[in-house]
Amino acid sequence: MDYPTLSSLPSWLKTTVVAILGLWLAFLGLDRAFQAGISWQNLNHWQRPISTNDTIAVTAEGKVTAIPDVGLISLAVESRGLKVNDIQANNTRKINDIMTYLKGLGVDKKDLRTTQYNLAPVYSYDPKTGKQNLDGYSLNQTVEVKIRQLDKVGDVLAGSLERGANQVGQLSFTIDDPDKLQQEARLQAIAKARAKAEDLARAAGVTLGKVRSFSENVSSPAPYPMYYARDMMLGAESKAQAPQIEAGSQDVIVNVSLSFEID
Repeated sequence: MDYPTLSSLPSWLKTTVVAILGLWLAFLGLDRAFQAGISWQNLNHWQRPISTNDTIAVTAEGKVTAIPDVGLISLAVESRGLKVNDIQANNTRKINDIMTYLKGLGVDKKDLRTTQYNLAPVYSYDPKTGKQNLDGYSLNQTVEVKIRQLDKVGDVLAGSLERGANQVGQLSFTIDDPDKLQQEARLQAIAKARAKAEDLARAAGVTLGKVRSFSENVSSPAPYPMYYARDMMLGAESKAQAPQIEAGSQDVIVNVSLSFEID
């Protein structure tokens, strides 16, 4: 069966067909364009990056000064000798004497911690033979002491040296529980940051909105050392003299960064 072609149609029918096809193509193009516009609007609405031009960003610092409430110190007894049993007995006697003394000063048992117990042979080098000779043994026992009564620090040092401690580690002071001080400094910093943002908003003629982002950096006080030589704490006599020691003060610092929306 032969189908009529467009060229074989009468001129009036040919004109009508062409007009209908043109209208249909035009309608199809508008529909596709409308759908594309909707898709672009949705994409623009959901995937548009958040603008930072509608925010106010500020930083502020909060600082709380406090007096340290804990002292930390390491005390050690080192003994040397030819026989292991002898130096162990000597070290144990001195350490036990020191522990008993510290507990008598009010140092709690949980604040006394043995951090090192090291027994090692001691050698000397003979340049004539090129050999090492065993000269005996060395035993080092170290105890870390946490001192909560800071007025007893001097007595801890002097009394421990008097009872046989021959190595005294660095004395440092710190704050035992800084969380409360950090919270106080944090609230102080946030209040400063908000006040600064409100001043900027008033100057710019805008209204401050809700907080969009927040970050902080906490600077907790680290124990700072104080060094004392043994002969400074020992008087001219053999009996140790208690030195006068001040704990000073430390700063707890919190820096915050806040970003506020602009309404």
